[in-house]
Amino acid sequence: MGNQHLKTVQDRVVIEKYETEEKVSQHFNSRDDTWIITYPNNDEKGREIYRGQMKDGLRHGQGMLLWKNGATYDGEWYQDHIEGQWGTMTWPDSRIYTGSWKNGFRDGVGVLTVPEYGGGTKPLLPFPLLAITYLNM
Repeated sequence: MGNQHLKTVQDRVVIEKYETEEKVSQHFNSRDDTWIITYPNNDEKGREIYRGQMKDGLRHGQGMLLWKNGATYDGEWYQDHIEGQWGTMTWPDSRIYTGSWKNGFRDGVGVLTVPEYGGGTKPLLPFPLLAITYLNM
């Protein structure tokens, strides 16, 4: 069972939760109403840092998550899931998707940019609302 303590440091509240040998630290900044969560080195989902809004202990609202492999997501969250009308995921291989998300998956209108030779943007069938941009690299 985890251990938790709460303290106030100048303009923020710091909550530290200890889970097994690693710790998750959560820092709240009251100046901009954002949280910074630092995940333990052995996080099973490979998460490193989240900075953004939270509600009832869940990522909710606007926020950015950085994974240990270099991937990032910057956009809307709903009850701890990547979800909303607009968000951008960037993968370590330079793929970028900007668009709608639902329950952690691309859903609806968006543009997927992939590092390939060619150039231009063309629809990806059979999903006419999704487009791929090929970049000259």
